[in-house]
Order: sequence, then structure tokens, then C-alpha cells
Amino acid sequence: MACLVYTSSSLLEQSTPTALAVTDLDGSVSDLSFSDQDLDSGELGGNASWQPPGTLDGRVLSYSVYLATDTAGSVKSQVDSIPVGTNIASWLT
Repeated sequence: MACLVYTSSSLLEQSTPTALAVTDLDGSVSDLSFSDQDLDSGELGGNASWQPPGTLDGRVLSYSVYLATDTAGSVKSQVDSIPVGTNIASWLT
């Protein structure tokens, strides 16, 4: 993939752009799991863990952990921010 920029004037557009190759890496985690250790109904407490992206490349700085009402992320609330190198979050609600 590449990003191209053409210079334009009121008369015409430049015929040769300046170009830059762009690499789009997948920064998604995998193997997400959660172990609820809270015994009360309607309350969560435990550990969420995951595997980091295959290529961190210094671009991933942290993981934002949310609880939501469904898997689409509706009505989400952030419960933690975890630095790269740590692949587990613990909390009680």
C-alpha cells in the first residue's frame, strides 16, 4: 500500500506524485480469556489474559481493558490500562 500526494493549482494537477510505502500491521491480541472468581451474582472479579500481537514493533504502547454489555462493545467502561509486556489484568466490580 502507498500514500500519494499530488500538488494541485488552479490550472492543473501535478502528473508525478510524491509517494511513501505504508505498512499496516495487525495490533490485535489473541486468545483472550477471563476467569470469574467472584461468587456473587452480577459482580465480576478475576483475571483477563491474552496473547500479544505477533508484531509489536514498538508501536503498541499499552492495552486498554474494558467491560461492556456485549461482545460488540456496547456501553463499555474502561477498567484498566496495562503496559506492553504484561498480558494479564485483574479487577473486582
